[in-house]
Amino acid sequence: MSRRSANNRPHAVLAISPLDRDARAADAVEATSE
Repeated sequence: MSRRSANNRPHAVLAISPLDRDARAADAVEATSE
């Protein structure tokens, strides 16, 4: 693997997205429950 593709790592960006969504969803659930 070249360093370039490691720096691009689009799969890492995609993996961060759902995690961020889960965190926001958890925050939304806590906000609505109060």
